[in-house]
Amino acid sequence: LFFFVTMKSARKPTNSVSKPTTSHGDDSPPSFVAALTYFFVPLFFPLCTVWSFHHTGGGGAWTFLSFGISFVLVPLMDLLMGEDKSGPFSEKQVEAMNERPEFRYICYLWVPINIALVMWGCWLAGTGRLSAVEFMGLSLSIGLINGGSFTVAHELSHQKDERWLSDVILSVSAYMHFSIEHPLGHHVNVATPEDPASARYKESFYQFWLRTVKGSWLSA
Repeated sequence: LFFFVTMKSARKPTNSVSKPTTSHGDDSPPSFVAALTYFFVPLFFPLCTVWSFHHTGGGGAWTFLSFGISFVLVPLMDLLMGEDKSGPFSEKQVEAMNERPEFRYICYLWVPINIALVMWGCWLAGTGRLSAVEFMGLSLSIGLINGGSFTVAHELSHQKDERWLSDVILSVSAYMHFSIEHPLGHHVNVATPEDPASARYKESFYQFWLRTVKGSWLSA
């Protein structure tokens, strides 16, 4: 609850209906504390996954904690807290954030955290002490966090000097071709028939999923 309230309060609501304002009265970027807030929100899920096993000494149904928070608590709080009417960051704010290293460090720090979490999960599964329920909960929780890591990998893939960090994250999910296909394929052919990462009109999620996984690999 603290993280959600902090995220909401980090932006000032707009008083105008027709034209949203930026999150700050001027073009200054968010503070370093605000940057850490955005980092600790996703960090909350790995912490929940590790805590769920050490809480009871085994885990049990607690191993589904991260999965339950993502698909039950987060949508519920989003419904209760209502629409966020604050405006997006201005172009000057985005440029200022790109020039400040602490905003980049947030992405860098996620790389060892993601790898450590997966290695911990593999070690835990290899001990043979997990029940079928615990193994399923562990797999879903870590798989969910790996999926969220694609957001960081996506950001890093657009930076020439940081693309290798994107590859490190994507290697955990055996999806390293994304760092090649996305900037060099998707962004060139976006919203055209040649782009496997653009959904077709009236295409279902499952049709798109099967087509984009195969097509993106071939495109890379």
